[in-house]
Amino acid sequence: MRDHYAPRSTVGVAARMIYLNKTCFNGLYRVNSRNKFNVPVGRYVDPVIADEENITACHKALKKTELENRRFSEMPTVDADFIYIDPPYDATFTNYLAGGFHKSSQEELREVAGAWAAQGSRVMISNSDTALIRKLYSGPEWQINEVRAGRMINSNPKGRKAVVELVIRNYD
Repeated sequence: MRDHYAPRSTVGVAARMIYLNKTCFNGLYRVNSRNKFNVPVGRYVDPVIADEENITACHKALKKTELENRRFSEMPTVDADFIYIDPPYDATFTNYLAGGFHKSSQEELREVAGAWAAQGSRVMISNSDTALIRKLYSGPEWQINEVRAGRMINSNPKGRKAVVELVIRNYD
């Protein structure tokens, strides 16, 4: 499906994405350096692909929503109510997109988040608990909280354990 089926309509693209998401390993989405989806097949006996009730509820919830696919640095600086950022985490697997997401990307994200915050947006960011992330958000405008988060994406089941992550906010 991922290698040989090229949808010709937006409905076909959506159907393919739902199918891949419901049948791949742990519902993970990842691409390789050629920007091709490369998650292995999951070990599901009878996955529910077309959950009509859920698809209808999602359709209803998103009916008046405009979704855009663009790099975070291309998003306009606006007076928004709330912006949540869940980037590829520092010092973990960062190749979810061609070119990866590395230190310079984390630094650029900090600058963009700061601009959104300066415009009056409430900004929340989740990330790894690393020296780089703590340094980037060490200013008085940011609050850093530690949280324990379960990890379900790991090929080794023993690696699926809780880890400390950071939740960073510019508001109380």
